[in-house]
Amino acid sequence: MGTTLARLFLTAGYETVVWNRTAAKAAPLIERGAVAASDVTAAVRDTALSVFCIAHYGQVTELLDEVPPDTIAGKTLVNLTWGTADEARSMQKWVAERGGFYLDGAILDYPSAMGTRQGRVIYSGDRTAFSRHEHALSALARARYQGADPGLSNILACAGALFHAVAVGGFVEAAAYAGHYGVGATQLRDLVVEHGFGLYETAFTAYSQHIDAGSYDTDQASSRVFHEAGHIIHDDVRKIGQPGNLIAAFCDMVEPVMASGDGDLAVSAIYPHLQKPFSPTLPS
Repeated sequence: MGTTLARLFLTAGYETVVWNRTAAKAAPLIERGAVAASDVTAAVRDTALSVFCIAHYGQVTELLDEVPPDTIAGKTLVNLTWGTADEARSMQKWVAERGGFYLDGAILDYPSAMGTRQGRVIYSGDRTAFSRHEHALSALARARYQGADPGLSNILACAGALFHAVAVGGFVEAAAYAGHYGVGATQLRDLVVEHGFGLYETAFTAYSQHIDAGSYDTDQASSRVFHEAGHIIHDDVRKIGQPGNLIAAFCDMVEPVMASGDGDLAVSAIYPHLQKPFSPTLPS
């Protein structure tokens, strides 16, 4: 992803300084006009805006520990490395102690979408720094500022990735079920795109309102409806010899609502049960 980001800055006409732990990886960018930094200190020193995109926050910290504090002072550091809210907050504190400005960000698309209208990167942290560099950051993708808490981007990104992972897994599990009966994945996809997305938007709008208000009354499909339908699907999935891991997990999620006698509430009533402290059962 780092190579993609640097290429987009170059394409947009920005003078771009690059550094990579593996020098050969930076060679194609240098051929396109990028300036090679001898080390991380030089990369930060020679630019007003430094963008980091590597595997882990610990690696970013290790690299920045090599940079003298007076080199960071007055500079804006943007970290697009995947991580947690606590890591982002610690990083902002570290940068601020050295007189720099910090933005944490999360890339919400694949490299192929960067630089297009589809691509999006969300940012949180120093609002002034975002306003100062918004135009440059928009060369990467649509740039959206989320708030002053530097951890906010990672919270939203991890929550979004959690949803995406389950949705992808759900589609594949559904395709395996349909495939057993001779229905192709493309036909399932067409149904989901044509009808499902609109249904999901309606449901998510209602459920987000329930959760934010703490009220789960509904005159639409209740938890009981989801519970009964879920078990019908689960039983048939198992009957044809498939594991049905996600539909089983969904049925388990609804069980506490039913056990509490709240089957007439919306399925979003799962939420307060998920908020309770979780104590995993460990093998004896």
